[in-house]
Amino acid sequence: MAPAHSNIELLPDENPDLRAEIIAFIGEDWLNAPNSWFSGRLPSDLLGTDQEPLLRDRVRSIKSAEFT
Repeated sequence: MAPAHSNIELLPDENPDLRAEIIAFIGEDWLNAPNSWFSGRLPSDLLGTDQEPLLRDRVRSIKSAEFT
């Protein structure tokens, strides 16, 4: 069975490698720091889990805010 995160529909400008996208756009420090949006968990801990869609949605929100 495929992981839940493999069914995420990507937007045209998104990298399928979410880790690479985060590092390129937000920075590695953000990826490896406890985050209140994720109940204090590290965003990197969500990669490859059923919580990855939550992480991708947050990255989309950050990117959207950056360009508005």
